[in-house]
This record gives sequence, C-alpha cells and structure tokens, in this order.
Amino acid sequence: MAKNVVKISFRINHGDQDNVIAEAISNLAGNEIMKKLETQWKISHVTLGEHVFFRTEYAVEGIKKISREVETDIRSIFDSYARLNLEELTQKYGKAKESKSFRVVKVEEVKEEYNLWQDKLFGFMGRQGNT
Repeated sequence: MAKNVVKISFRINHGDQDNVIAEAISNLAGNEIMKKLETQWKISHVTLGEHVFFRTEYAVEGIKKISREVETDIRSIFDSYARLNLEELTQKYGKAKESKSFRVVKVEEVKEEYNLWQDKLFGFMGRQGNT
C-alpha cells in the first residue's frame, strides 16, 4: 500500500441513491483537500463476498508519506461532509458542481475477493508454526 494514500471505507443506506451520495461526499471533500494539497482520488463501490461498501482513496501528490496530521485533516474534512443530511449535501454538491474548477470523479464498481494467505496475521502465524 502506498504511504501517500488515505483510504476511507464507509457504508450508505439510502437505496438507489447510494452512489450519488458517495460521489457527493467524496468529491466535496476531495475538492476541499485539493485547495491545501495536490490530490487525486478515486471512489469505489466495492463488493467483497457478501459485503458491499464504498471506499474513497485520496492520494497526495509530491510526498512519499502522509503525516498523521495530514491524514487526520483529510479524514476530518471527509467526516464533515458525511455528517450533512441528504438535503444539505445535495444542495452543496449541486452548487459546487456549477464551478468550472470543481472536479467530479465518478464511482467505479470493484469486485474484490478474500485472499487470506496474504494477510499479515496468517503470514505471522505460518512463520510461528515453522520455527
């Protein structure tokens, strides 16, 4: 995993509006973060076995490792938009998209599979049994 990436996983329970809400929260936060740091992001709708969730990854350009303060700031910005009610979020997102400089990233569908053999815990357990 790259050390210049902050991954935020979350669930939304608004039925057919889930992708729109995830896009709004992630893009509002991404554009605000971009005012402070050169940032790229992607939004994924992840299916992992029977689990379904969203994951937004914010990659900060030009640095090799994100400091704890920067990571906390990114998460705080994201949380501030995630706490808005649906009406507030929709209004803010609609208004923000009117700006030519506002960047919109679309949600992409991702299907993942469990791979427990590459999990660090299982690797550690395997080494312990072989000593």
